Amino acid sequence: MVAFSPTDGEGSMPRSTPWVLLVLTGARKRQQVRRWLEQAGCGVEAVSGVEDALECLNVMKRP
Repeated sequence: MVAFSPTDGEGSMPRSTPWVLLVLTGARKRQQVRRWLEQAGCGVEAVSGVEDALECLNVMKRP
């Protein structure tokens, strides 16, 4: 999934933000990895299991 930021008003193309669906069962490790990814400029959705990940993907694909 790619999210777009608004243009800068100068007619340039919007910049894309990489998004990551992070699935880790350990809460501490999930928070740590999420922080690293966000610091690297990624948008992050962090969940603790497969069922939550599937629900997240279902919500993302809805029109």
